[in-house]
Amino acid sequence: MLGYLLVILLLAIVIANSLVNLGRMTRITNVIIYADQQALALEKQMSDSFSSVVRNAQKYQVTSDKAFLLLSQRSHADFQEAFRQLLPKLSADLEKGLAARIQASYLGYHTLLEKALDSADPDYLSADEREAKARNADDVTAALDSISALRQRRINEETQDLRGVGSRAILVVQILVVVSLLAAAVIAFLVTRGINAPLQKITRMTAVVSVGDFGQHIALDSPPELAVLARSFNHMSDKLKQLDEMKAGFISHVSHELRTPLASIKEANSLLLEEAKGPIPPDQRRFLVIIEQAAAKLMTLINNLLDLSKMEAGMMEYSFSYADIRPILAHGLKGIEVLAERKAVRLTSQLPKTLPKAWMDINKMQQVVDNLLGNAIKYTPEGQKIEVLADVHQPAPAEAKEKKTTTYLRVSITDTGIGIPAEFQARIFDKFLEIKRKGIPEVKGSGLGLSIARNIVLAHGGRIWVKSAPGVGSTFTFVIPVERRQKPRDSSAERTP
Repeated sequence: MLGYLLVILLLAIVIANSLVNLGRMTRITNVIIYADQQALALEKQMSDSFSSVVRNAQKYQVTSDKAFLLLSQRSHADFQEAFRQLLPKLSADLEKGLAARIQASYLGYHTLLEKALDSADPDYLSADEREAKARNADDVTAALDSISALRQRRINEETQDLRGVGSRAILVVQILVVVSLLAAAVIAFLVTRGINAPLQKITRMTAVVSVGDFGQHIALDSPPELAVLARSFNHMSDKLKQLDEMKAGFISHVSHELRTPLASIKEANSLLLEEAKGPIPPDQRRFLVIIEQAAAKLMTLINNLLDLSKMEAGMMEYSFSYADIRPILAHGLKGIEVLAERKAVRLTSQLPKTLPKAWMDINKMQQVVDNLLGNAIKYTPEGQKIEVLADVHQPAPAEAKEKKTTTYLRVSITDTGIGIPAEFQARIFDKFLEIKRKGIPEVKGSGLGLSIARNIVLAHGGRIWVKSAPGVGSTFTFVIPVERRQKPRDSSAERTP
């Protein structure tokens, strides 16, 4: 009897602890879904509305078309309404300060914009007023970006908190289960199994969601408290997935829509440079060359966005054949020679005289090498060095993931640049990732090169990773199997090496 009472008491403690933690997890999940996500959507709506106000006002000033003025005014009303709905959802002092900054800057911008729109003369505003107007617009955009970043950081922290609560709940449950088994192993096992296993599943799914995989669902029917948490978690995962797909779809759609007019601009600009319509003065030619260079950069960015969208959707076409990696590496080094000479960066390579040919898409593998070398030269200060190594890699039995031993071709690109902080190394291959550090000048880039390289390597059945230390440098390494694979690896199946 005492043994049963002890088991019941222990079970009561287990259940009470689990319910407390489950309640905390549910509250955190509800905050993420019903508060933070709504606020994030409103902040995005404000950013889009403000962009529409600026864009349509500019079009109206150029064309005097009233339709653009109406669109600008409608976007202004949308901005004000979204801002009104956002204010009650702000709790932190920093967020409220940013909101006040947005309101003040937007009021200053809109006052000057109305003054400019009321006049038929586009140069009606004084130079100081135009500068103030531009400064206010930049401040509104910067404040919106900051408040969105704060909200996203809060979501990440709450997700990590959710994971930590689940982990602590599991630990406590496991300890109490061990004690319960000493009194009545069978009874304790039957009772705790219904609680422990779902908690482990929730913790695993939380970890998956925390790294950006929003396609996971938790199937729980009982107990009711866990079922409510599972439904809330699944709802959160669906919402996050919708936002991610909306962002990817928007980028892909905009890229497609930009490609055609940009191609027309490039073609027209080329005809002008070729003097198809008559001679052009040297000063005008200089501007046309600038336009050509800017259009080429923009076309490269658009192509990278479209390629990345195809890779993530599994629609990228590859042309595989057995090829030697050494000419690819030599071509990549040749491509950065001029920039290396300008920065006094020393380029070295250690390539064996013979390397086995590997099953690869030559053009795509060249893109990987060019992206990694371009990344290395970009972040390597003057007077430093970049080294390229290639060899054959035979994984140890514990490292190999398949029963059949596979020979890999391994390529490493090492620089003595600024390095990557440890907290960013796990996400360095994510698209659009920007690393900002105090005291180090920011290097502009699209944030797509490493993500594209990772997708290509995974499609070849390989893997890619980085080892780095701030102030010491970075080594990016990728391996691809030498032999032909029946099925390329899914790029969504592996996020880190």
